[in-house]
Amino acid sequence: MAEVEFDLVAIVFAHARAQTLDEALEQILVELPKHGLRTAAVIHTDRCTPPVRTVVQKWLDTGFVLGTIDSKVPVRSPEHGETFNLARSSGLWFLDYLGVKAQWASFWDDDWLLADPARAVRALLLHMDVPYWKAAILFAWTPDGQINIRQHHCSPLFFRYQPYMHMHPKWHTHVPEELRMQEGEILGSYLLDRGAATVEERLALYKECARAGKCDAYTQRLVQPPQLKTMAEVLKIWPSPEEFVAWQTTQRM
Repeated sequence: MAEVEFDLVAIVFAHARAQTLDEALEQILVELPKHGLRTAAVIHTDRCTPPVRTVVQKWLDTGFVLGTIDSKVPVRSPEHGETFNLARSSGLWFLDYLGVKAQWASFWDDDWLLADPARAVRALLLHMDVPYWKAAILFAWTPDGQINIRQHHCSPLFFRYQPYMHMHPKWHTHVPEELRMQEGEILGSYLLDRGAATVEERLALYKECARAGKCDAYTQRLVQPPQLKTMAEVLKIWPSPEEFVAWQTTQRM
């Protein structure tokens, strides 16, 4: 196949959330290019519902989505426990199959949105020497968008892409093995996770992670009492993601 080049190609994991998937793809494929980033996506579908299929087809018809993969995420392996990384590896293999050339790649959940897309684009375009960018993730805990600041997470979001990358078969990481031992930088935009905004969603996520053998502080906080703040309060206390990550570190001590 002919090689194509992008600034960013996102491997988007689509589960059962049609509305948030549509909004995530809108940001990746429409909003980020408005700030000067050439983008494309592949969609990894899992437990695909009819409304999700409608959204996927809508974006396939635009030509901005290069293709789709379908498999269960996560599955449980007798050798390695949870296999989230198997799904990530399949996305990387698919990019190789398509012959995609890109400066950056990302594993993107269907319920994620950047709080400041313009700042994220500047980081990707101006700092080509950074191996990967970590995002401070804020978790919406109520339908009206209140944030549970007890749910701490800072995770790689964008990584420098090259062909034939692969994920570690055991370690639960968000960057390929080729970059895992390098130091990343903290992105100047928060990342909003909107997939656990109701009790029902949190219980479903907790059970799905448990089924895959994932039981850690992140999953335990899904069923613990939250500490809620509005987005405005979060930005007043921690104006930058760097400050939020520093505060997170003190909470683990």
